[in-house]
Amino acid sequence: MSGGLRIAALVALLSSVSCAYQVLHPEVGEGRILHIPTTINESRWRGIEVASTRSLRQEATSQLDIEIGSQSTYDLVLKTRFADVQRRASVGNRDGGFSVGSARVQLNWELAGPQGKSLSQGTVLRELELLTGSDENLSSAVAEVVEDMAEQIMLEIGAELHAAPTKQR
Repeated sequence: MSGGLRIAALVALLSSVSCAYQVLHPEVGEGRILHIPTTINESRWRGIEVASTRSLRQEATSQLDIEIGSQSTYDLVLKTRFADVQRRASVGNRDGGFSVGSARVQLNWELAGPQGKSLSQGTVLRELELLTGSDENLSSAVAEVVEDMAEQIMLEIGAELHAAPTKQR
């Protein structure tokens, strides 16, 4: 097989085995202004909305060609709400305490235009377990999960913005 044929065969093979992940183009967002109000938190877990909002804003500016705007001036708005936040101790130990804790966090999101028309929406759900007798603690674990959720939401929004030309939005 000649060198050119080998390269063509390799390219064909690699393109047929591609995964579902997609790299966001640097121009996704096109310099628009995104308003991200504070995440709505109706759970008894206080402070999680602050971490969520901060992570969403940080991920938006690092992943997309987006500027963060205020409530009065924006091209897009990202509304988020914690639909489910549960904490529980799942495995008891001999001392009457708990060895394993767990949490379930569900965050709903909606991307809308300035007139309120929904452009995209989704739900991100994470469940985690941690050892309570170690360096792990529930608060830091949930903060890490919230950062991961923000990253996933921005990847989904980036894919949506990339797929829909500006004229359709």
